[in-house]
Amino acid sequence: MSSYDESMTFPQRFINFFLHFAVRLATHKGVYEYEMIFKKHGLISNLRGRVFNKTNYLLSNTDEFLEYSWPSSSKLVHIGGIALPKATPLEEKFHLMMDRPGSEGVVLIAFGSNVSTVQMPNNIRAAILQAVSTFQNYTFIWKIDKDDKVPKMVNLFTPRWIPQASLLRHPNLRCFISHAGLNSVLELTRSGKPAILVPLLGDQYRNAKLVERRGSAIVLYTETFTSVKFIESVHSILEDDQYRRRAERLASLMNRKPFKMKERLLSTVEFSAMHGKIEELDAYSYRMGVVQYFCLDVILVAFSLVAVFFYAVTNCTWKFLKHTLNRKGKID
Repeated sequence: MSSYDESMTFPQRFINFFLHFAVRLATHKGVYEYEMIFKKHGLISNLRGRVFNKTNYLLSNTDEFLEYSWPSSSKLVHIGGIALPKATPLEEKFHLMMDRPGSEGVVLIAFGSNVSTVQMPNNIRAAILQAVSTFQNYTFIWKIDKDDKVPKMVNLFTPRWIPQASLLRHPNLRCFISHAGLNSVLELTRSGKPAILVPLLGDQYRNAKLVERRGSAIVLYTETFTSVKFIESVHSILEDDQYRRRAERLASLMNRKPFKMKERLLSTVEFSAMHGKIEELDAYSYRMGVVQYFCLDVILVAFSLVAVFFYAVTNCTWKFLKHTLNRKGKID
């Protein structure tokens, strides 16, 4: 849920340590509430024992080339983006927008269906309008609410609905400005386009960080958002070709990996149904207690042996020095 990546500072690691346990606690609470609902209707109530422990595979709406690299179980199967809408031929009005005469390219702005542009912070709205007037040689398409009103500009189009997947695939699109919702991020990264991401809530902070660390996006946070930073970011994306090249490489990795998502999904489900519970994939660590899992007993014994060794060395040294000093005193 956090926006931290692998290279965290000490304060970030401190916060992330406790955030990890807070998320786990919230997850357990959610599972418990489901168990109570199941129990109320006479169904199985021990979800962790009856369902989780019998799981063969976890189908995750993520992509291994976008996610952090971390040790994982053989049960994890990435199928991120399998349900995304396919790119379709554009309507005439969108063709006119994307191919506007005299335009050097298109900047698409969309913050998802759950973010109201009417209630968008004034500094972000002002920054967008300022960017439109600054980059007049580019076309801006900004998806807004039906009851929103935006000043008319020659290079600004404000449709109430957009075919996002198709626009992202268009060769004239130069930059995508988004809130970093998961579906938007998966569409973006598969299209090979650079972006400016402004996360607003929930997992959007993490999603934005995933793209930023691949070098194909710039992330701006609302707490430090200014018009100057926004315009500088737009300029960087439009003028620095490295963002485009990195975005295209990431898209190539995601789109051309050896096994397609549909093939992964179908073969995994069929294989699981054929063999029932596959205990060969179960990690023994699930049956470990806290002491064994974290090797606390090994650490305690090792620490004790080191302590005994240093105690013995210190004691012998002290006795030797004491004996030497006493002997010297007798000679004197």
